[in-house]
Amino acid sequence: WFSNCLYTMHQAISFFVVLLNTCNGFHSAISLRSLRPLERHSIFEKELHVRAPQNRKICLFSVESEKGSTESGRLLAEQLRGVNLYLVGAMGSGKSSIGDALCRMLGSYTFVDTDTMIETVTNRTISEIFSQDGEDSFRDAESSVLEQIAAFVRLVVATGGGIVLKQRNWASLRNGVVVWINPSIDILQKRLTSDQANLDSRPLLKDEEKDDASPAQKIEHILENRRSLYEQADLSLSVTDPEETPIQTAERLVSHVLRFLADNPPKRPPSSS
Repeated sequence: WFSNCLYTMHQAISFFVVLLNTCNGFHSAISLRSLRPLERHSIFEKELHVRAPQNRKICLFSVESEKGSTESGRLLAEQLRGVNLYLVGAMGSGKSSIGDALCRMLGSYTFVDTDTMIETVTNRTISEIFSQDGEDSFRDAESSVLEQIAAFVRLVVATGGGIVLKQRNWASLRNGVVVWINPSIDILQKRLTSDQANLDSRPLLKDEEKDDASPAQKIEHILENRRSLYEQADLSLSVTDPEETPIQTAERLVSHVLRFLADNPPKRPPSSS
């Protein structure tokens, strides 16, 4: 049984299947022509009590779509030369929604969320992994998934808030362009404390060692501890307007990255094998 589970996940990650986002029904399609095979499957070396996904629909696509792309987005995709875009930032910064919108604008890029990938291959939520195996086990899984994602090209990758904590992860991030999505602390606190369900899905905000601190204080503490790491990104995009939509933020991001690439043209990634 366990071997069958590993084989199922091996197939899912090796061919980089497309996950059906159960929240909005959007299929994120990857062109197989633009991807390189994975050279290793280190996640299977981790003791994470992994199980084959059962409650998520998996689809495989091989046709790129430029539906919803914009002229500036297509220009950015061309200027990136296949290099991946990695979005880093604190929890609640909007990396997933901005990344999805950005990917649609680029047209020929695919959106990937590292937290979603971890939940898919373990068939558990992030909170469950934290509570059952601890943060260290989650960080190991996160690093393994990131290393495998980095083997592909033409991706927009939304990362977990703590991905910057391990130096090992920067070796993967530096293969692409790293953007820090940087909302004001007021926006972060409002987003993350708006409802109990949101708080319950954030294990670090339920840290029993900091029970005396309010969620807002925990958010500020986490951000301050990681700020110097986020600042190592290639560029930063501030978000100060609480009414700004992910699409509007993504439009600003396109302009910022285009200006960055004008002075820092990326090297073309290795050809697909």
